[in-house]
Amino acid sequence: MADLFATTLPLTASSQERLEAMKNIILEALSDDQLTQTEMKALSDARVQLGLSPEEVRGLRREIMSQVSQRIHADGELSSSELELLNRVLRYFNNQP
Repeated sequence: MADLFATTLPLTASSQERLEAMKNIILEALSDDQLTQTEMKALSDARVQLGLSPEEVRGLRREIMSQVSQRIHADGELSSSELELLNRVLRYFNNQP
């Protein structure tokens, strides 16, 4: 499970590069419009692997939520599964250890 979103980016990469990698990993996890418990755990593992603090990852919340919101509101309706996705994304960001 830890390798679900494995990265080869070295810890010597800049903080900005590591944050960009984390953002891309989160968006990859959300590409199927779902965020499972397994994916949330794998995202936490990826954060640790990239050497990012929970606070640094929380800094991505606004951008990620904006992208997810735009995508799910494209049809002008908000379904219960889309609302659940938004809630799961918020839960992921708010529950960083």
